[in-house]
Amino acid sequence: MATEQVKVFKNVHTQTPTYGSAFEVILAQTSSTEKAVIKDVSCKQVGPATLDHDGRTIATSTGIAGDMIASGSLIMDVSSVLKLKFSSKAAMTTASFKGMVFTEGSDGITFVQGTGVQAATGTDTTATSATNKAGATNSYDAFAAIKPGDTEITYFRYYGDTIYEYNETGNVQTSYGFGSGCYGACTDGTFMYAVGSGGNTTVYRRHLSTGASTNFSASSTVYGRQGNQGSFILHCNGYLYVKQEGSSNNMHIIKISDGSVTSVSNGAVGSYSDGAAIANTRADSAAAGKKFVVEQGTDRWQYYEIGGSSTQFTNGSGASGASTEYGQGGFEIAPGIVMVLCEQSDDLSIIDMNTVPPQWTHLASPSDRNILNNNAIGNQFAVAGFLQSASTEYLYDAYTSGVLIEGV
Repeated sequence: MATEQVKVFKNVHTQTPTYGSAFEVILAQTSSTEKAVIKDVSCKQVGPATLDHDGRTIATSTGIAGDMIASGSLIMDVSSVLKLKFSSKAAMTTASFKGMVFTEGSDGITFVQGTGVQAATGTDTTATSATNKAGATNSYDAFAAIKPGDTEITYFRYYGDTIYEYNETGNVQTSYGFGSGCYGACTDGTFMYAVGSGGNTTVYRRHLSTGASTNFSASSTVYGRQGNQGSFILHCNGYLYVKQEGSSNNMHIIKISDGSVTSVSNGAVGSYSDGAAIANTRADSAAAGKKFVVEQGTDRWQYYEIGGSSTQFTNGSGASGASTEYGQGGFEIAPGIVMVLCEQSDDLSIIDMNTVPPQWTHLASPSDRNILNNNAIGNQFAVAGFLQSASTEYLYDAYTSGVLIEGV
């Protein structure tokens, strides 16, 4: 009979996850003459994973960089394996911006591309190219998304209660009715949403891929975006942010999961609104981790911090001087950097929400930033912007300790 030897051991694995396919990492393994008692498994920042012992699930972890901690006594018999199993991780992405600008002026339909990264000074941010794709096209609103199950961006134009879908060529792929009496639409990446311009409780909802309608009711009356002078409907983290027109004080916040409504009561920016967008600040900025509704109007611009301590808008002093304005010119071109095309003289406002306080500038030539070619948008225009954030690699540590029995 072989003499048994008992050893205390610890295994430490430090590595970067594999991206694009499923993989596994062996934490401990016994031979045909070994057994082991595992006392502690501590895996930091492994994300979604499964701790597997000979085909049996011992523990699971969730979250983008979640931890997996297991303790106690796990008996490993001869020829046994303890391992971490990872499902396929999405391929790494680099930052980018792509957008389709729909205008009734000579800029027509323009495809805009950018790095998705702000310049050293946010108000100096520019796109890399602006390419005309088609002629003049009326639009009240627009948004962009990668449909569930797709890999390419679809650009959606909204006009006359009708959605028109485009690809990068600027050609209409399909069209269909959506909503009733609506002048604005937005998306959460799975569904599109719209609210009528008068007093309503109906929220129109349609699946981007299947086309299935699952409309629901708001708990109280809300006033959706109207045509001339109209403001916005935006989505952020399960909520819709809805405002009727530039002079409206009320911004309605609709919780999608239950239809409940709260309101912000100081939202007037002058007679007309040029447009609005959600700003998600840079992780390394002075305003890191914050999200804002940012709107440009005739008399001023303003921002509302989502989930912040203030329940009111904060006013900025920059005016656009808009008139006879049917468009929604707002979009986020880089994290925390909002651009708004403006009806008056076809100008461009740029607002950097990464600084404290935010910085605003107003340009007479959007073409200087590769947003347009002719600086002629008319008074019916909208931007379907898609900002892709970069994903970064991270290391994970997997620590396993216990007692190894040799010679069994």
